[in-house]
Amino acid sequence: MAEATRERITDKDPAVKLARKRLSVLQLSQELGRVSKACKQAGMDRTSFYEWKRRFQTHGLDGLRDLPPIHKNHPQTTPEATQERLVELALTHPTRGCNYLASLLAQEGVAVSFVTVQNVLNKRGLGSRYERLLALEKKALANQIEPDRTDAGTGQADRTSQPVFQRAPRRVKPAGRVAVPGHVFRGPVQGSWQSLLA
Repeated sequence: MAEATRERITDKDPAVKLARKRLSVLQLSQELGRVSKACKQAGMDRTSFYEWKRRFQTHGLDGLRDLPPIHKNHPQTTPEATQERLVELALTHPTRGCNYLASLLAQEGVAVSFVTVQNVLNKRGLGSRYERLLALEKKALANQIEPDRTDAGTGQADRTSQPVFQRAPRRVKPAGRVAVPGHVFRGPVQGSWQSLLA
């Protein structure tokens, strides 16, 4: 009586029901002698049938159950504390590259490849030097960090209200002197080139 009750309990388990359904397709193909006809009756494709047959031959009825899902988090993900330290170092040294930042972490005893450094910085929006400098400027404007505005020679504070991190102004070359890169003409340009450069 107890064995019959246990059999009924396991039949209610969806994983066992699915395994038994797959086993019935395997048995049906053996009875019919044709895999394609058994698959068509059961509504299963032949690729799946051969996969279930292989798993049944190697693992028995347990092989016909669904496999457990793959974890969404990789077990070797960089720890959050290391990522935070990496961002801190990147903002401390905004013009330095990933190799330098990886070597700084290595000096602290944390082994991280330069590719991992680049991936972490990209995810945080700090992948390029320009992005890191912009992030520093935003922090300085929000008064989260105090910019260094002292003149190196005199030690006097610069009282300008300009941001510390600014892009250098572009130098514009005068028009009309260079027609072909690498070639400089002496004197005025004549003919059809003059209309192109004007």
